[in-house]
Amino acid sequence: MSRNKLLLSKASICAIVAAVLLVLPLVLQRNAYSFEVARLIMIYIILALGVRLTLLMGFPTLGHGSFALIGAYVSALLVMKLHVSFWFALPLAGAAAVIVGVPICYPSLMRLKGGYFLVVTVAFSSLLELVCLRFSSLTGGEEGLSNIPKVDPISVPLLGTIDFGSRFAFYYLLLFITFLVIIFMYRLDNSSFGRLIRATRQSDALSNCVGVNVAKIRVITFAVACFSGGIAGSLFAHGAQYISPNQFGVWPSLYILLFVVFGGTDNVLGPVLGAIILRIVPELLVSSPMASPIIFGVLLLFVAHFLPEGVLGIRRQVSTLTRAVSAGGKPSAQSDT
Repeated sequence: MSRNKLLLSKASICAIVAAVLLVLPLVLQRNAYSFEVARLIMIYIILALGVRLTLLMGFPTLGHGSFALIGAYVSALLVMKLHVSFWFALPLAGAAAVIVGVPICYPSLMRLKGGYFLVVTVAFSSLLELVCLRFSSLTGGEEGLSNIPKVDPISVPLLGTIDFGSRFAFYYLLLFITFLVIIFMYRLDNSSFGRLIRATRQSDALSNCVGVNVAKIRVITFAVACFSGGIAGSLFAHGAQYISPNQFGVWPSLYILLFVVFGGTDNVLGPVLGAIILRIVPELLVSSPMASPIIFGVLLLFVAHFLPEGVLGIRRQVSTLTRAVSAGGKPSAQSDT
């Protein structure tokens, strides 16, 4: 397939997906639960894209939900206590996640890797949850914070004032922000900086020898992942209007990591597909909440055994198999003579 045809096919697929997402609220307008699932999927996509960045460096994490927890509480407290507008609280939530996450994890980024870093993120997540429970006068403790204000209305030229209090408006706001995050991650992935991220994963010593500042690359990449987690937490808090420390503990972080593994890390679309499939398929197959984790686990076992590169690895495996069959089916030059 030529490059132009490949780009055309990708553009057609993106156009179809965009059209479906734009029309989806009209189909689900009477189903509040479906709106809730769609909202969670988009927040999970933002979180999973951040986890993918850490995996590209070779650092699996079970603490990414902690950055969402920081962003959720910072955004909610700024709006509720200081009466700050949501539009200022949103970037501040991302910045707070960076300010807390990077200094704490910096020593581990320089000295640890793989499973050792994973243990550090688990400890950080558990510690943050205990801190939120301890300072109950500020965070609400186990009961959390409720009645969090919704997103403030905004005036847009030619469109007038948009009120995000309705499910429709907030859905499109989430869709827009998720789209921006996907585009940003895609551009980052295909930039020279994205190639440096992958290089530091292969060999720290070799990267330093060729003049790559490994520490700088890791800190910036981890900061981007923290920031995306913070804004995801802010969007969750003002969408659900309720947050508690146990909503973003180790287990939710595990699910986010599995979304990335299921979809694949080679492409930005991997976490997107992983979050969509692993959230929708269990909902469609079973009606009992207790059975959803079982379906979730079965899907993961299937992918781990048959698709080690994730769902996006199917195309590569099919193309490899096709080339192998084609090469085996062609007669050799010596047999014809």
